[in-house]
Amino acid sequence: MTVTFDGRRCLHAAECVRGPPRVFDLRLLGLRSRRGAAHDR
Repeated sequence: MTVTFDGRRCLHAAECVRGPPRVFDLRLLGLRSRRGAAHDR
């Protein structure tokens, strides 16, 4: 997984940086990750 910052989409980046790592847990979104597959929501 590659996590990037896009100022046009990320309006509260400080919350993502300081918040719990579960914000990046694809399982909580009902998504499954395959090696090499990209997810965008």
